Parts: sequence; structure tokens; C-alpha cells
Amino acid sequence: MLQQWLFHLSMGVLALAIALGLARRTGRIPVVELGLAQTRLRPRARVGAIAACVAFLLLISWLFFPDDPRSFPEIDIEPRWLRLGLHFLTLVALPAFFEELLFRGALQRALTRLWDAPTAIFLASMLFASLHVEPQVMAFAFVMGLCLGLLVHRSGSIRESIAVHALNNTLAFVSQIA
Repeated sequence: MLQQWLFHLSMGVLALAIALGLARRTGRIPVVELGLAQTRLRPRARVGAIAACVAFLLLISWLFFPDDPRSFPEIDIEPRWLRLGLHFLTLVALPAFFEELLFRGALQRALTRLWDAPTAIFLASMLFASLHVEPQVMAFAFVMGLCLGLLVHRSGSIRESIAVHALNNTLAFVSQIA
């Protein structure tokens, strides 16, 4: 579990380093370069976009994982609520925030300065997928990366992609403890 925490925190450090480099070049503050700025979507469009992404990812996940046998590793902590809370942080909250910060916030923005948006979204999605080792999970992560990359491109912010990523991870988490 500690390795996963350190891994995701290192993603945050890398994202910040990329954002600082971009900010130095553009004169913008790193928060803007990380995609944490205010979204361009109106509230109803924002909810609709998040709902559409989650619905799409649910459909895709049923295709990729019809009988998902995966489970999270056991840790020896009592009481159960604390163990589940640590698992939730490790498997839902940290990955959603730090992976989006790095892949859609810093990398996709940096790649958009070099290439057009579709190419940048594709490359960031490929890098995101490569982080997930199993072929089936890698394919799902690539499709998810494309969906989230498009969402970030349209909204101008990673806030919605963090929400979708967290919802996706939460559904997987809940299916494991149910």
C-alpha cells in the first residue's frame, strides 16, 4: 500500500514539474497549466458530461470485464472501516487525482503545445494505458483515457475528469467489497 501511495505522489511531483516548466514558458500560474482552472462548461452541461462519461465507461467495463475476479490486496488493519478507508484512499482517491493531474493535466496540455488536440489526447491515453499492466485493463484504460482526454479538451479543466475517474474507481471498489 505504501508503494502505491509513493507511486501516486511521485506522479503529482512529475505533474508539478511539467506544469512549472510550462508556466515558466507561458507566464501562466501552474494551477492553470495543470488544468485545475475553472471549467468552461455550464453546470448542467458539466453534470451531463460527467454522467455521459460514466455511463460510457460502465458499458465499456461490462464488455471488458464481464466476470471481474480482481480483488484488492488484504492489509492487516482493524477495525474493518479503517481498512476499507485506507483501501478507498489507495484505490480510488489517490489514483483519480494524481493520474488525472499527470496524464490529462500536465502531459495532455504539454502535448497539445506540440501537436493537435486529437494527437495529444491519443498519446496521453497511450501513456495512461501503459501504466496499467494487464492487457485487458490496459485496453480499458486506453478507452477511458480517450474519453477523459476529450472531456478535458472540451471543458478546459481536469475537474470533471477527476470526478469521472473517481466514480469509475468507486464503482470498481464497491463491486469488490459487495
